[in-house]
Amino acid sequence: MSERLNDSLDPKNTSQKIILEINERNEKLYGPYHSKCGLFESFCRCGKPSPNYKLAKNKFNSRTGFNKGKINTVVSEIQGLIQEFNPSDEESFLNYIGDILCQFDTDIAIEVMEGLGEIGKNESRRIKIVYGY
Repeated sequence: MSERLNDSLDPKNTSQKIILEINERNEKLYGPYHSKCGLFESFCRCGKPSPNYKLAKNKFNSRTGFNKGKINTVVSEIQGLIQEFNPSDEESFLNYIGDILCQFDTDIAIEVMEGLGEIGKNESRRIKIVYGY
């Protein structure tokens, strides 16, 4: 595992431990992480020839074209926030997070919310209604 990718992560922290596991899985799928360009070798554009790693099936979401691994990372970070801060109203909390994500990309916000259990799926339906999906 590339040290620079995980330098700031604490394996004792539950949410960061999940990210460490995701990073390890991504390195197995996509090759070593390049700190120079910030990408895994399969996606590297820093001029080095990259070997043809076997890419995971469904690597990209067909609707958004967004890397499913990044969506999973965002989902696990939000789950970590919920665990750590234990909001009194999880539905309102996810509503705020959903609104923030929609400012970047509505399709990605929907994908992230769908990964957050039943309350997240309700938030996903709300986003679809508000944004006319």
